[in-house]
Amino acid sequence: MNEMIDRNDLDNEAAELEALALRLSWGLRHRLQQQLEVFSLTLPQYMTMNILHRGSSGCSMSELAEASNQLSPTMTGIVDRLVERGLVTRERDDRDRRALRVELTDEGRHLMARISKQKRAWTRGFLQALLPEERVTINAVLLRFLEVVEALPAPVDEIKAGE
Repeated sequence: MNEMIDRNDLDNEAAELEALALRLSWGLRHRLQQQLEVFSLTLPQYMTMNILHRGSSGCSMSELAEASNQLSPTMTGIVDRLVERGLVTRERDDRDRRALRVELTDEGRHLMARISKQKRAWTRGFLQALLPEERVTINAVLLRFLEVVEALPAPVDEIKAGE
């Protein structure tokens, strides 16, 4: 009986966490999209530029597609639009002439700096609304949450497995 109560409590906590995580991820995604509209960027374009910004020597198209969870044809369209805006360059790789390397231009790096500054200001505003101990707690809990999520194996269909 005690195990049944614990399982029900855990199920209720799981449902609550799922709902909160969905609301949080949706809310943060929506906020980021609003911030990017100011710069006439889509979320996939920003994610692509962010991957390039973190690297030092650009990426191949396949590396970009993999890192951003995009299909290659989709990534080609994203990069095409960024090239048209002068935010990235796409050139043949010196080491493998069959491959293309994509890099941020100076204009692209400047835009990423402006976006980063805007995002940081928004995050500071969010943090200012919290007490200092809440800021420490939220960072610690989110870090632990991320560690657990990254360590868990791929999802298993418990209903089928339990039948």
